Amino acid sequence: MPGHQPSAAALVVPEFDLVRVEASGSTLIAGRAGPDVEIAVTFDGVVKAVARTSSLGEFVAMVQADFKREAQEIRLISREGGVDVAVSRNAVLILALPPEESAEPVAAPTVVSAGPEQVEILQPPHPGRSEQVVIDSISYDRSGEVLLRGRGRPGDRLRIYVDDAARATATIGADGQWSQTLPGLDSGRYRLRVDAFAPSGDTVESRIEIPFQRDFPPADSLTARADTDPRARTVVVQPGNNLWTMARVHLGKGIRYTQIFTANRDRIRDPDLIYPGQIFDIPQPGTSEP
Repeated sequence: MPGHQPSAAALVVPEFDLVRVEASGSTLIAGRAGPDVEIAVTFDGVVKAVARTSSLGEFVAMVQADFKREAQEIRLISREGGVDVAVSRNAVLILALPPEESAEPVAAPTVVSAGPEQVEILQPPHPGRSEQVVIDSISYDRSGEVLLRGRGRPGDRLRIYVDDAARATATIGADGQWSQTLPGLDSGRYRLRVDAFAPSGDTVESRIEIPFQRDFPPADSLTARADTDPRARTVVVQPGNNLWTMARVHLGKGIRYTQIFTANRDRIRDPDLIYPGQIFDIPQPGTSEP
């Protein structure tokens, strides 16, 4: 609409509060935006549902997802007068394989939030508690220190190592969640290991070990590298980057995110857990890919 000035409410960037995807494809999306505005829910750019926020700016939408072999990107768009005004900063990705013919999927898919600062698991491949210690995200706290978050068996004690040197301890909470900062970690490439012990005992019950890059690159470093070496085979997920943006830069489309994910399965103990700080190979872009 020429000359239309959006209202302050429409300019509020919509945010996801909750995304739950059932094995049947039934998807619940809840979020926030400005009060009394129209919110379009898009899957790969196609509007799947439209909701209106309450006077408090809250909304809920139900969508039927059709599982695909490629990651599906969900975004929220604030609309006014039929015009798109604001788009969510984070994309929510559904990672699922389509069911075989005449068969239902056996489990709910993995759901990932891909934002400008980190990739976070919203719905793990087997939602809920895990009997094995896992790392769900590596990010940075407000002071710039490395922040680990994960799951495991409630009550287990954790010992966190960097290059085989003990750096921190933590205890998994009653809800099966844990978090711990790693203060004073200098820039460089490290091997991160988390060992889980029973509340009493010195036997390692479970373990996860990953390569990790601690760095402080300029904001445009990822794009600059792509310009100088578009066929770079190895990249590191850094603060301000995520696999979705890496796929855009190195493979041409964000939807090719799953190619990077598939190419690095041997580097991740649980192939459905991805997060900044890991070191990944970038496959050559295929001409027949979407």
